[in-house]
Amino acid sequence: MIMEIMVKFELSAQENHIENIKVFFEKILQDTRDFDGCTGAQVSRSEQNPDKIVLIEYWESDTHFQKYLDWRKQTGDFNTLGSMLTTDPDIQIFELITTA
Repeated sequence: MIMEIMVKFELSAQENHIENIKVFFEKILQDTRDFDGCTGAQVSRSEQNPDKIVLIEYWESDTHFQKYLDWRKQTGDFNTLGSMLTTDPDIQIFELITTA
């Protein structure tokens, strides 16, 4: 059985790159949403700590997400994002229990 997943990226932005990260996601998120198997993607920022950013993506399956992640690595986008962070992204994958 193929299960839908939610992927949570917790990001810690370098203080001087907070605006650059916003622009970066505005540029690339539509490609994420259009990627085969993606059912949604949103980026949020903490009101209390503006350098804390969370990216939530929904995927039809882990296989779809892994293909997407490989593609992002090949395009260099993952390295571009990493250069604006203080640490590597904390990536967590959750089984989607309900869509309600």
